[in-house]
Amino acid sequence: MRHAIEIGSGALATALVSGDVAAIGCAATALAGAVGLGVAFPSLGVFGPVESRIAGEPGTIALTFDDGPDPRFTPRVLEALARAGHLATFFLVGRSLERHADQARAIRDAGHSLGVHSFAHSSYNAFFGKPRLRADFEAAERVWETALGGRPALYRPPVGLVNPNVMAVARERGYRVVAWSLRALDGVLLYEPGAIRARVRRVTEGDIVLMHDALLGDSDAVPPGVLALPGILDDLAARGLRSVALG
Repeated sequence: MRHAIEIGSGALATALVSGDVAAIGCAATALAGAVGLGVAFPSLGVFGPVESRIAGEPGTIALTFDDGPDPRFTPRVLEALARAGHLATFFLVGRSLERHADQARAIRDAGHSLGVHSFAHSSYNAFFGKPRLRADFEAAERVWETALGGRPALYRPPVGLVNPNVMAVARERGYRVVAWSLRALDGVLLYEPGAIRARVRRVTEGDIVLMHDALLGDSDAVPPGVLALPGILDDLAARGLRSVALG
């Protein structure tokens, strides 16, 4: 995909020099399409290295949970994982971490990995300039230091959108950017636990699976992915698959 952008940029430059309006339009459209795919699908790695699969032991996958911690639902996820003997990675929203640091410590103490999912979780994160992105990272890091000590190593951008600014600021702050290879779509497009479970049955060895242990906002509804999780773990066991925490 990076090659597509390079080719598109070269074609646009050539067209601009030639003055061919039709060629300029075609090249600009192709370049915009390649960039758009890079923004919407971070696993393509258009703007820099992104982890979307694991290369662990045979039979392993990585379940990941976004948007927590939430004292109502995160404990249910931890209980289900402990009962089934799986480890996972939780990407924490700074504002939630600030309010529920005890839940984050419970995740860590259970042996799971933690990553940062921004401070404010703005849907417009991918449209911010570098100064505002840095401010968000800094806010999340301050909360992290207070709640957990140290600094996070893993970062997943809000809504999963990236662009050159997001990637540049994440890199300059030393983060590994983590996307996914399978999205459960829990609470996004799928709301029935059975449908979410059926989708996650597509998982194969090495997949990073995106799920949610919280729903942003004031809803008291149990996140559908939390309801689906026990069945998902049963399916993994039946196939000899085991979730591991990202290192």
